[in-house]
Amino acid sequence: MPNLEDYNYISDFSFYNDQIGIVSSGAKLYTTVDGANTLTALPNTFATAFVQMITNQQFVWASVNGNGTRIMETKDFGQTNTQIMNFCPESTSMFYNDNTLWLGQKAGHINKVLLNDLPSSNNDSNYETRFTIAPNPVLSGRSIKIKCDYDGILKVKIYNILGGMIYKNDNYKSHQDILINQDVGLYYTSIEYGNIRMTEKIIIQ
Repeated sequence: MPNLEDYNYISDFSFYNDQIGIVSSGAKLYTTVDGANTLTALPNTFATAFVQMITNQQFVWASVNGNGTRIMETKDFGQTNTQIMNFCPESTSMFYNDNTLWLGQKAGHINKVLLNDLPSSNNDSNYETRFTIAPNPVLSGRSIKIKCDYDGILKVKIYNILGGMIYKNDNYKSHQDILINQDVGLYYTSIEYGNIRMTEKIIIQ
């Protein structure tokens, strides 16, 4: 294995077999095809917290910053990558089992991502654009609406910054009014459609 000082430190790693894997130094991602004897840096992979090999060519990673967590995917061993999911707040842990990613997040949230249900990495439309909350920011005492590009029923929950649930609707239809009558501050909206789930910030003014 190369000198770890050359790579700052190892924050996470995942291997498909005893030769093929991915290593994160926190700031960069590296691939290896010889059991980590040599590491090849990948471009445009910043602030990487967690990594997971899926196949010998496909892997996903969580890119975390103060504004949240982006879930990235590649299906060609890092030659190209696509953002497939966006969460707020930022993730603090990630676990993979049976084609499912589990992400523990600040404010007590756990998000589940079923990889089979995500758009293909060849799809140019980002997953995060398929749900829109407006207006955001919103004035207290006014209503917001969630626009969904899918047809069907959504499950919507809104939490305050302490993790307390202030709104729940398991039969939400796109464009329904949600009255926001809460104190000024930051809130989190959890949106579920089938096996797909995402979290977005709401600012109440």
